[in-house]
Amino acid sequence: MSSDSVDSESSDEYFSLAPSEPKKRIANLCRNIPYTKILSAATYAAEANIYKPSIIADMDLSKTQNLLLAMVHSLAEGDRKSCLLLVDACSEMERLRSSHYKVWLLEDFTFPRYDIQNAMGLLTELVTDPNLCLEFPTYLMDIMSSLAKKYEISSVQPIHSGISSKKDSNDLPIELEENVSNNSLRGIFELEGERVDLSEMTKHGDSLLHLAARAGSSAFIEALAALKPDLEIVNSRNATPLEEAVRYNRATSIKALLKAGAKLEKPFFRGETYLHIAAAGGHDKALEALLEGVMDINKKNQFGETPLVKAVKAGNDRCIVLLLEKGANSSALPGVRLKDGDSIVHSISRLGNIEILKLLKDRKIPADIKDQNGLTPLHVACNPSVVRLLLGMGVDVDTEDYRSRTPLMVAARNIKANVVNLLLLKGANLNIKDIEGRTALHYAAEGGCTESVTNLLDAGARLDDQDNKGVTPAFVAAVNNKNGVLQLLVESGADLALKDSNGDGIMHRVARGGHVEVVKTLLSVGTSVNMKGKDHWTPLHHASDGGHPAVVKILLAAGAEVDVRDQYQWTALHWAALGGHAAVVTILLENLADLEAETDDGCTPLILASSEGKLDLVKLLLDHGANLAAKTVDGKTALMVASGSGHETVEHFLLDYRAGALDDIH
Repeated sequence: MSSDSVDSESSDEYFSLAPSEPKKRIANLCRNIPYTKILSAATYAAEANIYKPSIIADMDLSKTQNLLLAMVHSLAEGDRKSCLLLVDACSEMERLRSSHYKVWLLEDFTFPRYDIQNAMGLLTELVTDPNLCLEFPTYLMDIMSSLAKKYEISSVQPIHSGISSKKDSNDLPIELEENVSNNSLRGIFELEGERVDLSEMTKHGDSLLHLAARAGSSAFIEALAALKPDLEIVNSRNATPLEEAVRYNRATSIKALLKAGAKLEKPFFRGETYLHIAAAGGHDKALEALLEGVMDINKKNQFGETPLVKAVKAGNDRCIVLLLEKGANSSALPGVRLKDGDSIVHSISRLGNIEILKLLKDRKIPADIKDQNGLTPLHVACNPSVVRLLLGMGVDVDTEDYRSRTPLMVAARNIKANVVNLLLLKGANLNIKDIEGRTALHYAAEGGCTESVTNLLDAGARLDDQDNKGVTPAFVAAVNNKNGVLQLLVESGADLALKDSNGDGIMHRVARGGHVEVVKTLLSVGTSVNMKGKDHWTPLHHASDGGHPAVVKILLAAGAEVDVRDQYQWTALHWAALGGHAAVVTILLENLADLEAETDDGCTPLILASSEGKLDLVKLLLDHGANLAAKTVDGKTALMVASGSGHETVEHFLLDYRAGALDDIH
């Protein structure tokens, strides 16, 4: 094997795998490992590959394969540092648990035998080095052991030394715990004949069986079982080894413990069983292993809950499927409510698990059940496949919730255009109104989905239908800043001159919301910029009161009257001053707004700003020449209003300002 560094030509050859990001792909394979290490491993593998790829790129290696090859290569080279890093990286690769990678390594490559012999020798040194405490996963050990077997390497010493019989019996439990933790079977077998109490607990309150159960070490459990330990022993958490295996989802441990004679029928707190624990925790592998034993799958706890009910409440889909397939009684499911108030059918419909939904359909579970808001599973269906199944389970396409909302309305609001389209094809009534008088088109406009709006219009939805407050779909789109939908509705002929029940038009509502692009769209189609609505407010009043300088600029540029009065003689400047909107006040003043305009009770913008304690506005207005001596109808000046309202900062400023003005006069 050659360990020479890879030349530039080889590097370029490998980099051709991803021309747009050559080094990034290699450098990111795992942290702290130079890409050259991965590259050299790929070169080594290319030479050993029985299919003889002409270049490294022909191998098309995945990240997982690259890491595995790099680990083997580093072991063969004797590169301890890189090997430790790669073992750590491989330990985080769950995909390496798949037998596919072992088969691939054994069948696709022919490595030099002395390389594998060197690799196994270094591996033995690393895992037995007490200073390293290397945790070598069992699936990686299995891969390396398979390589050793293929190349008939038998001279490598067993990994980890056993326990000396000369040790004091008091030291045996401690050393045995280390053997279990270090994945060493040899120490277990050497215990036979030794006087060691297997019921003795470790410093953490566990027996050796508990340790092995949590680790998923079936071989250790079988070895310990040969020494006849108490299989029902409990640890400091009052858990048996089998319970620990269940809670850690260790199927192999469960099978080994049951084979050794562990009891399945142990009762737990509140009458629960091992099945209840696995189902509630979502431990699907443990549940599957338990179901191979003889257990009452429908046993109820003290609350009347079966394992299936626990799985449903926890929302564990895989556990639900396993239990249903094994014959769990599903008759109680319709009444089971999850934490969010959903039924099982709601939850599955929302998540889109077709497999479980079909099982529920086969068991004739009703699908028209309603949640606390009256929503059926059809209302929350996430995709067309779920919709079809639910309709096949008998749910009415126009079923209404407690606010008279149909599935079509909910899908339109939630931007599910494919669901909207299917419901329309299935005959959904698009003109039904909810308790607020809104149709599906209102909801589609709110969601902002142009596809849903188009589908509804093509199906015949009424364009200018007004709800109970006189709001049309165009209003809804504009107020919710859905400019694309608004443009579509305008192109379809929406009437923009309509007013709501308050007397406001669409421009009033949009100006108040500060939606710049929507304002531009409305102006582009000729919407009146000086239309008066409730209390004779114009769009400029709304934009100024809302504090939207960009909209104020657009309205003024479009011809809005700067000093137009409302019902109580307030101008836009009055409302901006009262709200403390300095940017808006500045724009209005730049457009020659009347600084001394009076409301019907004689308030000027300065008096209003003072009454609200808006010091920055007071300064701004005075800088533009506002009259400090102006009075309201009842004879109050800005200073008097500020004082009477408790705004001491403004009061003191106005006193100083007045004193300065008097000094200037004298």
